[in-house]
Amino acid sequence: MKLLDTARKGDVVIVWKLDRLARSLRQLIDTTVLLNEHGVEIHSLTENIDTTTPSGKPTFHVFAALAEFERDILRQRVNAGLKGARRRGRVGADPRRSMRPI
Repeated sequence: MKLLDTARKGDVVIVWKLDRLARSLRQLIDTTVLLNEHGVEIHSLTENIDTTTPSGKPTFHVFAALAEFERDILRQRVNAGLKGARRRGRVGADPRRSMRPI
């Protein structure tokens, strides 16, 4: 991870949103643990979470779980939309470019 090559003990990684740091809850927790082992903390601007504070650590875990839930819901909606488009004879979701030839 390039971030670990440049981060030093006492640094704080600032992210816009937790889901920008990792793709899954497991990956987010693993990344956070790895950063913490190197003395690096995380601050999320959107969720206003700062793991340098005592209340920030448990808040981080709650928001990380919610971010994964939100991502899963979005994935389900996209897949349902694509499935519906296929039922209507479309290859993808854009009706102008994805009509199957008759």
